[in-house]
Amino acid sequence: MRLPLRARRNLQRTGLAAAALLIGLLYAAAPGARAADRTGAPTPATWITVRLPAHRYDRLSIPEAVVATAGPDMFTFSPSRQSAAVGPNTFDLAPDGSIWVAGKTFVVWSPASPVSPHTVAMPAPAVDDFGIGPDGTVYVTSGYGGPQRLYALSPAGRLLWTAPYAGDASISPLRVGLDGVVYVQARSSTEGSTWMRLTTTAGAPLSLLQQRAAVTPGLPAGRGLLLADLGGTLRERRYVLIDGAGTAQRGWLISSASDDLGPVGTPALIGADLVVTLALSRNENGEFRYEFETLRLTPEGALSGQVTMSARTVWGDPLTSVRIGPDGAVLLLGTSPTTGVQVTRYALGGTTGQTTSPSASQTPSPSVSPSVSPSPSVSPSPDVSPSPDVSPSPGPTSDAGPAGGTAVALGCLVAALAVIGIAAARRRGRSATR
Repeated sequence: MRLPLRARRNLQRTGLAAAALLIGLLYAAAPGARAADRTGAPTPATWITVRLPAHRYDRLSIPEAVVATAGPDMFTFSPSRQSAAVGPNTFDLAPDGSIWVAGKTFVVWSPASPVSPHTVAMPAPAVDDFGIGPDGTVYVTSGYGGPQRLYALSPAGRLLWTAPYAGDASISPLRVGLDGVVYVQARSSTEGSTWMRLTTTAGAPLSLLQQRAAVTPGLPAGRGLLLADLGGTLRERRYVLIDGAGTAQRGWLISSASDDLGPVGTPALIGADLVVTLALSRNENGEFRYEFETLRLTPEGALSGQVTMSARTVWGDPLTSVRIGPDGAVLLLGTSPTTGVQVTRYALGGTTGQTTSPSASQTPSPSVSPSVSPSPSVSPSPDVSPSPDVSPSPGPTSDAGPAGGTAVALGCLVAALAVIGIAAARRRGRSATR
């Protein structure tokens, strides 16, 4: 018997609703089906969760050495600590192991001479940020508040070329990737960071149109991988390792129940371990506590090294105050109008392996100089020892992260709407055949 047209349409609606139900259930259940993060980065099906206990303040790590130091006369300091950009606030490590700090000029320390720097001329009166490539080329951004330009210099300071770059008139961190490409941070927020390519792998400048089309969620981490900072909440940070096919290979979710967590610098890999520096803060009995913590986490989420440092070492607003050396050492910038500039090195621990941190050189960090001691402005107390209690929870668990939870909820919503549609279609079908 041929059903009436109305009944046939209701049956068709039932079939479409059933198909929607199936799609929604598959989407919610499929382990690999997860929505991309707002940075554009894929997110893993499960996260390696590292839960930090309450941080114990005023237990700073003892540095190995001060590897660079110079007096205040080589730099420019504003008299007030409250205004922005009042002193040198960024540094980098060159392939030959030398340390560069931007001051009136570039001030450069060779590995063998941490107390006798030389200077290299700058390409512009004011430098926003800079980074040093694998071949020693120095890339500089300048033009805060106006037309922004990228400069390429030889290690001796000779101008190689200059070109405009598609900045947003703000001061953004610059990094040179392991692929030799120059990147500038395109966005940084609680939703994570994105990076814009400014050059080719050969170090030639891209056009403005090419730059705007070349935004990536992460920075090269070696072996064809990207390492991305996906942001988080006040007490949560997420990092993901992405392969060449755009698939999330691994994701670490770091959380704290008692301390706010903020990003410092850029994450790095040492071997297969994640190295990340966090700004930990908490109001404690009416006092604002604030310190840096560098963590080295294994692929399973175990803590294999940590360094606790003062977060108040830079006079003004720091742009890049922490770097990870190629040997896994942590380098901390300190600046003061009284004592000048110094760079302090800390041992991170764990098995030594080549870092894949952007702009890291292939030469170990400068050797220890026992004759140089930290200045009072950044030195921990002599009897302070590293904090022993910061570690992830035993046997890190794998939890569905925020993006995964969103995907599951969306799939369940589609399925629920489909069930409602099926029920309504069946009621219409029954009424049409009566």
